[in-house]
Amino acid sequence: MLVFFSDVHLTDGTSGETINAGAFDLFADQVAELAQKRLAREVRLVLLGDGLDVIRSTRWLDDPHGPRPWSEAGPEQENLALEILRAILDTNRQALEFLSELPGRVGSRTEGKVMADQVRLNYVLGNHDWLINRYPSTRALVAERLNLPPRYAEEGFPLDFASPPEVYNVVARHGDVYDSLNYDASAGRNASSLGDAIVVELVNRFPLEVARELAGHAACDDAVRRLREIDNVRPLSLIPAWVVETIAGLEKDEPGTARAVQRAVRRCVDEFRSADAYRQFARRQLGPAERAFLGLILNGLRRQKAGALELWTRRAMPILKAAAPVAKHCPWVAKHLPREYAEHALGERHADGQLPRFVVYGHTHRVETVPLEPQSRDDGGRFYVNSGTWRAVWEQGQTSDASRHFDSWKVMSYLAIYSAEEGRGKHEFEIWTGSLRDRRGMAPQD
Repeated sequence: MLVFFSDVHLTDGTSGETINAGAFDLFADQVAELAQKRLAREVRLVLLGDGLDVIRSTRWLDDPHGPRPWSEAGPEQENLALEILRAILDTNRQALEFLSELPGRVGSRTEGKVMADQVRLNYVLGNHDWLINRYPSTRALVAERLNLPPRYAEEGFPLDFASPPEVYNVVARHGDVYDSLNYDASAGRNASSLGDAIVVELVNRFPLEVARELAGHAACDDAVRRLREIDNVRPLSLIPAWVVETIAGLEKDEPGTARAVQRAVRRCVDEFRSADAYRQFARRQLGPAERAFLGLILNGLRRQKAGALELWTRRAMPILKAAAPVAKHCPWVAKHLPREYAEHALGERHADGQLPRFVVYGHTHRVETVPLEPQSRDDGGRFYVNSGTWRAVWEQGQTSDASRHFDSWKVMSYLAIYSAEEGRGKHEFEIWTGSLRDRRGMAPQD
């Protein structure tokens, strides 16, 4: 039995809220129960990227002239990466202990039919944890704390996962390599990207700047707590609208507070757009249309004019869909149009060139199952599956007027794939996803 989960985004506690340890307790119980019910021969957990979030830490900003993820490799960056990783592992100690208990839980549920050494964890890197691979010290730290095989420390963490076709017939990767914002194709995965610069210099910095502007205000803690959630807004094009709603809520109580937040927004966006990292990454990674869209988002944030961006996005989607047939006959159009992840899945192959039955990605934070073109009429079908995420999401709600309203809840999802000898001979795969809304919403937890 293969169990894929991804995008847990465990942080060092300096940024937005992560899913709590109870989710790992629940997950371990559910996996053990599945192993029992599906007569599993083994349990291989695959953490498919963005497990330990090294990028989403404000420690990168402690020294204005200190190292960043895109800095040259060296002792200063290595020491900071180690500091962040130790903090992540310590902050989430209980959650990770639940994972380490999984072999015992599976063994007891299956009455010893699945032994402890048949329950293993695999870790595939994504775009928020790629720095683990850069240094032997960071690889060794994570491998030791997560009880990973010695090859992880010695050879490096893998960037993909493939199982023999005769067992599971799966090819899996995080999926960031198909995201031009979060992957620099010219530098490869052992290098930073524009997405890192956005997170560190804009997403991580924004709440810090607001805290400085609001120092001493009664609304400071609530505003900063909410703004730390900025990268949990979905879709990303609604971030300006979400910021506008936050500012509008402050303005009702104290206009001066809202103006302070507006100053922080403008300062963050202006400094980011003038930074060398932004300009260099944007030119190297993005096409003209992508750069224009990112510019619209940044401008919408700076001016707190979310309506124009929302309107442009709604009109752009039909245009992009209409242009898709043209792309089949025009390489230039195809190059500059965004592609669905299912399209990339069509191109995945095993090392021997054979088509996999299952292609699994993470990264998008959206659970998805898409049938793929079969290899032949008799092969029983192929599938692209996305494993979703474990974290809070903020989405825009329905209102009776033109006002904007956002709210949040936590989501958790995972995918199980069975060999022919498992699943009672009839089950092939299943996806479980759940949502949890805390009664107090974003209120501080005891």
